[in-house]
Amino acid sequence: IIESAKNFLYISTESFTDPDIINILIKAKLKKIDVRILTGTTSMDFSDRMQNNLKSLLASDILINSTEQNLHAKLIITDKYLAVSSMNLNKMNLGFKKSSELWRENTETITITSDGEITEYAKNRYETLFSRCENISIVLASKIEKEVGKLFT
Repeated sequence: IIESAKNFLYISTESFTDPDIINILIKAKLKKIDVRILTGTTSMDFSDRMQNNLKSLLASDILINSTEQNLHAKLIITDKYLAVSSMNLNKMNLGFKKSSELWRENTETITITSDGEITEYAKNRYETLFSRCENISIVLASKIEKEVGKLFT
């Protein structure tokens, strides 16, 4: 779905912890695709990795916004598809990697539509929400400012 995008690629996900997904998004941006991401700024297990991934995306001129509210929505909107799912964008949730002896069959769900009317509606709603959220660079700068403050105290 991501690689099929021609004009725009809008993503909403709780967190970004997988570097391979980051590289795919950067490649999309290099193809002049309008890539926008709505995400949280923390991860329960991988906060440092998440921060580094967000910085890599920002360095690639990808627009990233965040909301103060809890964000658990997981969707991808392109000019061709709308995908709504329960999975985070990482290898384990996508079913590619066993992480331990406790691995279970992937139980995530996904619904995909190519209905233009539904996709256009989702795109417009996404753009409205995205415009109301804060640019993630401001959120990250605030976090860095707090860390620097702690170092000096």
